[in-house]
Amino acid sequence: MDEKSDIYSLGVVLWEISSHRAPFLKEDCVHLSFKIIQGLRENPVKGTPMEYIEIYTECWQSEPVYRPLISLILTKLQSLSLEPVFEDSDNKDNKDNKDVSVSSVEEINTSGNIIKLVHLFFLLVI
Repeated sequence: MDEKSDIYSLGVVLWEISSHRAPFLKEDCVHLSFKIIQGLRENPVKGTPMEYIEIYTECWQSEPVYRPLISLILTKLQSLSLEPVFEDSDNKDNKDNKDVSVSSVEEINTSGNIIKLVHLFFLLVI
């Protein structure tokens, strides 16, 4: 474990903030690590700002050397705007998720609270 694995984990936390659930709830834990190594990633949640999606997906780069520095992540998070947002209504994970209603996620994301949550998270961490 090193700084680059921490960056990957931060990407997962950022995704969890936008989805309001733990990742890979429906995946078999026994084979999950192999699937992640092979490139399995969670899908973006409808209503999430595209810039935010780009930040956490950069953190998920397979090759650790390509993952961004924490200072760059913080700078990007601080400069987030709310437009455009991800609007994939065919996202199977959103439809199948019984733990969180899509409407509640949309309400939080479109109101801009996701950005406030991320900023608060970084204020607490730094």
